[in-house]
Amino acid sequence: MQETLQGLNQEEPAAATVRDPIAAGNDIIPILIPTLGEKDERKTADDTSRATIATLCLALQAGNIGVWQWDFKTNNLIWDARMYEMYGISEGTPITSELWKNAVHPEDLLLASGIFSSAVQQGLHDKHRFRIVHPVRGIRFIEAAQELVLDSDNKPVACVGIDRDVTEWCEMRDSLLARQAALETMSLTDPLTGVGNRRKLDEGLAREISRVRRYGGKMSFLLADLDRFKSINDEFGHDAGDSVLRAIARTMASMVRDTDLVTRLGGDEFCIAMPGVGGSDAKLLAERMQLRLEQAVVFPLTAPLTASFGVVQLRNGETAESLLHRADQTMYRAKTSGTNRVCSDFGDEVRNALEAISSTESLSEKARSSARKLIRCIHCFGVLGTSDSAVQRARLKSTHLCLESVLARRPAASLPYN
Repeated sequence: MQETLQGLNQEEPAAATVRDPIAAGNDIIPILIPTLGEKDERKTADDTSRATIATLCLALQAGNIGVWQWDFKTNNLIWDARMYEMYGISEGTPITSELWKNAVHPEDLLLASGIFSSAVQQGLHDKHRFRIVHPVRGIRFIEAAQELVLDSDNKPVACVGIDRDVTEWCEMRDSLLARQAALETMSLTDPLTGVGNRRKLDEGLAREISRVRRYGGKMSFLLADLDRFKSINDEFGHDAGDSVLRAIARTMASMVRDTDLVTRLGGDEFCIAMPGVGGSDAKLLAERMQLRLEQAVVFPLTAPLTASFGVVQLRNGETAESLLHRADQTMYRAKTSGTNRVCSDFGDEVRNALEAISSTESLSEKARSSARKLIRCIHCFGVLGTSDSAVQRARLKSTHLCLESVLARRPAASLPYN
């Protein structure tokens, strides 16, 4: 007991200043550890402090984290050894604002400086990332965070921060993202022809139909089926058949806009979704493709390539399933009417319009008679949108001119696909 009392009467020795072992020799953030006293409480606190310091040092070492301090009173910026190594600057070199700016990547300097200034002025401590140019290792990605040190009056006296090189993590992330993007592209691409596959068609149609419903506008759809493809495989082999499919895909892809979607529906069927394009323009494109395919040279084929085309335009409130079904029916009509034809379903709508005109009592008997003649003309052609020869296209042009003459007598009337 006497010894205990004597111990309590003794003056406590002053606290000793111990430097951060991670930053030894760099005078960075001195840590005050009280000298051991005789009280159990002080000994316990001292042991806890030492354990905390050891844990912190281990974490900094394992994470390869550099520590820095900016003293506002002296305007001194102090780095530890890892900071010098991270930036590729000789240890002990006085760190200035210009030296740090010279190390930051020029494209990231404005962003990094702005974030750092805001952190110093407003006390922000969120993490941010920027690039530096290491003199040996090249471009490196740095993740940094900082926080203000306040005095007893809550006034900032310093700013402490950490920097961590996350280049390997960023490269791994970019590699995974690139691989993910490549896999996504593969999942949407037909491996034989390089155009989109059925999944890409479904996604593209859903997106474009939704856009038309929301913002208005129009969209046309073209479906092409290669004529006599089975005989090509039987006569020349499947390698020749694959060459034909690739030739069709190249031809179609080379004749459309970047906004159009070319896909292989399956087998020898290809289709094109054309946002913002009306039916008549889509039909003209199909006719140009028809001619281009006939001129294509595909070894070892000796006969020209031909295909049957069905062209439709999206109707109000129509679904993707309905649009595909109409295109398939229209293409089948072209196929069964002789192949190597371009067929659209606009004739049905024109026929309905003509029937309405022919039954309108306000029109003269001559105008109604002309409409009835046009209806018979359409029935004779089979489908107004079918065109497989210059002669028939000339007749159809004449039919259109006649129709315009009829409609001119009734200004309120108009073609449904214009």
